[in-house]
Amino acid sequence: MSMKHKKIIHLVPDDNMWGAHIKWRDWKDRTVYGHFPQRFDNGTVFAQRMNSKKVGLFRLIEVEWCNDPRDMFFAKAEDIGYAEDYPEYLHEMEGIC
Repeated sequence: MSMKHKKIIHLVPDDNMWGAHIKWRDWKDRTVYGHFPQRFDNGTVFAQRMNSKKVGLFRLIEVEWCNDPRDMFFAKAEDIGYAEDYPEYLHEMEGIC
Protein backbone atom coordinates (compact mmCIF):
# COMPACT_ATOMS: atom_id res chain seq x y z
CA MET A 1 0.00 0.00 0.00
CA SER A 2 1.38 3.39 -0.94
CA MET A 3 0.49 6.73 0.57
CA LYS A 4 1.67 10.28 0.23
CA HIS A 5 4.43 10.82 2.79
CA LYS A 6 3.71 13.28 5.58
CA LYS A 7 6.11 14.01 8.41
CA ILE A 8 5.36 12.17 11.64
CA ILE A 9 4.47 14.77 14.25
CA HIS A 10 4.48 12.68 17.37
CA LEU A 11 5.35 9.37 18.97
CA VAL A 12 2.83 8.21 21.60
CA PRO A 13 3.33 7.57 24.51
CA ASP A 14 7.05 8.39 24.55
CA ASP A 15 6.60 12.07 23.68
CA ASN A 16 3.85 12.92 26.17
CA MET A 17 5.21 16.28 27.17
CA TRP A 18 3.39 19.39 28.27
CA GLY A 19 2.04 21.37 25.34
CA ALA A 20 2.59 18.67 22.70
CA HIS A 21 0.76 15.41 23.19
CA ILE A 22 -1.86 13.07 21.78
CA LYS A 23 -4.02 10.88 24.01
CA TRP A 24 -6.55 8.21 23.10
CA ARG A 25 -10.14 9.10 24.03
CA ASP A 26 -11.50 5.78 22.79
CA TRP A 27 -9.31 3.11 21.21
CA LYS A 28 -12.22 1.16 19.68
CA ASP A 29 -13.65 4.28 18.03
CA ARG A 30 -10.14 5.52 17.19
CA THR A 31 -10.76 8.96 18.68
CA VAL A 32 -7.98 11.11 20.14
CA TYR A 33 -7.44 14.52 21.66
CA GLY A 34 -4.36 16.53 22.35
CA HIS A 35 -2.52 19.82 22.46
CA PHE A 36 -0.03 21.14 19.90
CA PRO A 37 1.44 24.64 19.64
CA GLN A 38 1.17 24.63 15.84
CA ARG A 39 -2.01 23.60 14.08
CA PHE A 40 -1.81 20.80 11.54
CA ASP A 41 -4.10 19.57 8.77
CA ASN A 42 -6.19 16.48 8.26
CA GLY A 43 -3.96 13.67 7.08
CA THR A 44 -1.14 14.42 9.52
CA VAL A 45 0.52 11.22 10.78
CA PHE A 46 1.44 10.19 14.30
CA ALA A 47 3.11 7.03 15.58
CA GLN A 48 2.36 4.84 18.59
CA ARG A 49 4.48 2.11 20.11
CA MET A 50 2.15 -0.87 20.38
CA ASN A 51 2.10 -3.65 23.02
CA SER A 52 3.70 -5.90 20.38
CA LYS A 53 6.73 -3.53 20.41
CA LYS A 54 5.97 -2.57 16.81
CA VAL A 55 5.26 1.06 15.93
CA GLY A 56 1.82 1.75 14.50
CA LEU A 57 1.16 4.67 12.16
CA PHE A 58 -2.11 6.60 12.30
CA ARG A 59 -3.51 9.39 10.13
CA LEU A 60 -5.45 12.14 11.89
CA ILE A 61 -8.79 12.83 10.19
CA GLU A 62 -11.76 15.03 11.04
CA VAL A 63 -9.46 17.28 13.08
CA GLU A 64 -11.39 19.89 15.07
CA TRP A 65 -9.37 22.65 16.73
CA CYS A 66 -10.68 24.44 19.79
CA ASN A 67 -10.69 28.20 20.24
CA ASP A 68 -10.05 28.07 23.98
CA PRO A 69 -7.52 26.70 24.56
CA ARG A 70 -6.30 27.40 21.04
CA ASP A 71 -3.78 24.53 21.01
CA MET A 72 -6.33 21.78 21.88
CA PHE A 73 -7.82 19.48 19.24
CA PHE A 74 -10.08 16.44 18.82
CA ALA A 75 -9.79 14.01 15.91
CA LYS A 76 -10.31 10.51 14.61
CA ALA A 77 -7.27 8.31 13.99
CA GLU A 78 -7.26 6.17 10.86
CA ASP A 79 -5.06 3.05 10.93
CA ILE A 80 -2.27 3.12 8.36
CA GLY A 81 -0.18 0.12 9.40
CA TYR A 82 3.16 -0.62 11.00
CA ALA A 83 6.16 1.66 10.42
CA GLU A 84 8.27 -1.29 9.26
CA ASP A 85 5.93 -1.63 6.25
CA TYR A 86 6.45 2.01 5.21
CA PRO A 87 10.15 2.56 4.46
CA GLU A 88 9.55 6.25 3.79
CA TYR A 89 8.97 6.67 7.55
CA LEU A 90 11.87 4.60 8.84
CA HIS A 91 14.42 7.45 8.87
CA GLU A 92 12.03 9.50 11.01
CA MET A 93 11.71 6.64 13.47
CA GLU A 94 15.46 6.39 14.15
CA GLY A 95 16.30 7.47 17.65
CA ILE A 96 12.69 7.49 18.86
CA CYS A 97 11.87 3.80 18.58
